[in-house]
Amino acid sequence: MKDVTLSLLSLVSVALMLSCSSQLAFSQDVNESPSNRPEQQQQKQITAIFIADTQIGYFDSNKSYTKDSLNLELAVSKINQIHPDFVVVNGDMINSSGSKKQLECFWSVMSKVSPDIPVWYVPGNHDVGNGTKDQKIESYINEFGYDRFSFTLENNPFIGINSCLIKDERIELEDEQFRWLKRAVKSSLKKKNATYIFCHHPFFIKKYDENITYSNQSHENRDKYWKLFKDNGVDAVFAGHVHNDEVSSHDGIGMITVGPVSKALGDGVSGIGICTFGDNDFEYEYIYLKDL
Repeated sequence: MKDVTLSLLSLVSVALMLSCSSQLAFSQDVNESPSNRPEQQQQKQITAIFIADTQIGYFDSNKSYTKDSLNLELAVSKINQIHPDFVVVNGDMINSSGSKKQLECFWSVMSKVSPDIPVWYVPGNHDVGNGTKDQKIESYINEFGYDRFSFTLENNPFIGINSCLIKDERIELEDEQFRWLKRAVKSSLKKKNATYIFCHHPFFIKKYDENITYSNQSHENRDKYWKLFKDNGVDAVFAGHVHNDEVSSHDGIGMITVGPVSKALGDGVSGIGICTFGDNDFEYEYIYLKDL
């Protein structure tokens, strides 16, 4: 496994909040009382865009990439228009793990993102394949450079993890990642501002105690990770995978499932997530691509 840890200088951002299907605003200290937080000057607002499941090849079962790439072009155009402080791609960049043609199509569009906008990636199941085999992880890291990350912006820590290791129960690798994550969030707690987590699989979608499905994590892992998050100042987790947008929470921690750029499922609509972060609060909106 390979991780990247950086501290980025903030860009001056302008929050553009548009009409959308899902909204969430959190303004609370989840794990620390106000008395435990020193007086701070109000920080600059951070703007971020989240795109999930670009999944090149999914619309037409790998026969063509036209619709997928057109949707991604729309997302990239909006990214450049808003010019956020950073972008996170929440996994499933392509439909067929290891497909060079799909990766070429993906990069040909993503290369159009303004070069001064940092873009971060976390792996999805279609990127590393079912079972998250060692060879697939190695191939993913060779392509994207890392499978987890950590950076700080305006004193807010942002951490990305490989949720496929959790879902596929790669015990040894998942244990190593959990130890890394534990160190990262404990270190982040010292910064006094809220911490945010990014991954592909949501820990749950609508209710914390919902049944285990293909789309969420086991009850055991929900409890394991949510306790870590609650104890260490995490305000929200942002995921993808479901091909539908959903906003939920548990114990004051947001569980945000970002809808797909590619084909949506059920009553979902393709779109992107736009989020603004303050000192210890955030506002999130999901924007339909069809409205761009």
